Amino acid sequence: MTQCWHHLNLDTTNAIRKDWKFPDPQYNVYGVWFLWAWDVFEPKWLQAATKLGLEFSSLMLFYRGPYMSTRGAHIDIVETDPLEIGTYAVNWIIGGRGSEMVWYNLPSGELPISYTSAKTAYTYWPTETLTEIDRCAIATQPTLVKIGMPHSIEMGPEERWCISARPRLKTKMEWGELLDHLRKLNLLVER
Repeated sequence: MTQCWHHLNLDTTNAIRKDWKFPDPQYNVYGVWFLWAWDVFEPKWLQAATKLGLEFSSLMLFYRGPYMSTRGAHIDIVETDPLEIGTYAVNWIIGGRGSEMVWYNLPSGELPISYTSAKTAYTYWPTETLTEIDRCAIATQPTLVKIGMPHSIEMGPEERWCISARPRLKTKMEWGELLDHLRKLNLLVER
């Protein structure tokens, strides 16, 4: 089985600023927000993470209501010129009992890149056309997730907030290199 996630030795107990408020999800069903790390995270926590070797500059915040599973899988695309496939993120969950992140094999051929009305690039495959390769019930422990493989969310009975922090590294690393790097920093929890 391909490993698409690893827990990290990273304490997020006091990561979120006390004066920061979660946004209102659209129709209490779904929401996606791009946010700057310094607006959401406590400065002391950001400094501590940087000392450990993880410098966070931005994050994606996701909300899903109970049982609002995705019917398709996607990969994360970085809005650069040219577009790049994302490699990794550090996710942790608030709520979400019974939910799981699921990964699938990347289909062969060209990526089906489309654009939202806001001109944001994305890919999409119906999950029934893909082969599952890994899954994880991500909870409060920060988890390194592979975002360059098709992935989806299977929701349970509880609403789910996902904080998906995007670490910045001095050099771009592929998944295997990143795992070795985090292992050397004693941040990676072996599976």
